[in-house]
Amino acid sequence: MNNIAVSSNETMDEFLHTINGFNQQLEINSASANINTIDLMMTIYKIQHIIFKSEAYTSVTNGTNKDDTLSVDHHGCKFGQWYDNVASILFKGSKTLEKMSHSHELFHKSISQNISFVKEGIDSLQKNKSIIIKNFDTAETSSQDLFALMDQLVKETEGNVDLEKI
Repeated sequence: MNNIAVSSNETMDEFLHTINGFNQQLEINSASANINTIDLMMTIYKIQHIIFKSEAYTSVTNGTNKDDTLSVDHHGCKFGQWYDNVASILFKGSKTLEKMSHSHELFHKSISQNISFVKEGIDSLQKNKSIIIKNFDTAETSSQDLFALMDQLVKETEGNVDLEKI
């Protein structure tokens, strides 16, 4: 009878050890999945940003502006709306998140000024060619900085984000 109790106790200890190992692996997998989800989310915003930038280049190159979507500020674009609402909750207190705002705002100011030249007409585009080039250089630098900060934010979180808030 004593042997059965000892054997049963050993089996339960092994089972507990297996369950604990399983739980640890689940936590690792969950953090990894969260990192991948956050990284994917940032990639989607990068793509939207690139499309926005491409449309701005096209608008200036062609001298046309089909609508006011390129005139939105850093709060009005899709990334800006996400940043102001979701990101401010998900990444509250993140220094990296705070740094992103400056690059994003600078990007939009540069693009917006170029679009204002488009709205003024071809003469304004020709007269302000050097400013337009400088603005696009600023937009490119700001984009690179923003993307680097987005990557840094993903690493910084280590998957410790409550994705149910999205």
